[in-house]
Amino acid sequence: MLPAVVSDIVQQTTRAESGVATAQYARTFDVHAGSAKRHDSLTFVGLYQNGDLVSVHITSDMLGGKSATPEQLAQAQSQYEHPQPADVFRAPWDARYTADYTYRVASATTIEFTSLVKDTAHGSGSFTIDAQNNVLTYQYTMSANWKYATLGTVSGQRAEVLPGYWATTHEVEQDTGRYGPVPGGATTDIVQSSFRKFANVTDAQRAMSAP
Repeated sequence: MLPAVVSDIVQQTTRAESGVATAQYARTFDVHAGSAKRHDSLTFVGLYQNGDLVSVHITSDMLGGKSATPEQLAQAQSQYEHPQPADVFRAPWDARYTADYTYRVASATTIEFTSLVKDTAHGSGSFTIDAQNNVLTYQYTMSANWKYATLGTVSGQRAEVLPGYWATTHEVEQDTGRYGPVPGGATTDIVQSSFRKFANVTDAQRAMSAP
């Protein structure tokens, strides 16, 4: 059975993420193994419906310092619009995923969670809340790791980006591991900004594609 405060947080999250909104999304990915390094960057306008990313309009995609090919752009768009089940964090404050976790109320502002599912979409850690039960920050260790990684940690911040509408504004993932005998690591940094609310998906898509 969920602690009462977690039920309140889940209900508040559902209210605070409802509706249709767009945001500017910027992602950088830096990986190193020994002396080898690579830097990727991706920017797009994302369309969210009730908190879920459902459409993207890519504005820039650089892979290792080179512009992505049309095929690579199409692949990136598909990955974001149609993610695999283990690609997107199943947040413990999301009503759809509470059965995947156990919870402990650590204090009036901190909830600890432990994943019951071992995949890259889940993790164990904690999140903090404000007086209205909005999630402010989170940090967790992933329950499973990406290829070549042995440890993955994620931290993020959420904020009221529009009146009554909350979203993640910044997230950082740190991975460490090995490529064969060579130790390495990777950092993924995501920033979301310039949120706009729309009456429906059609209006939001029209705005996304406008020059």
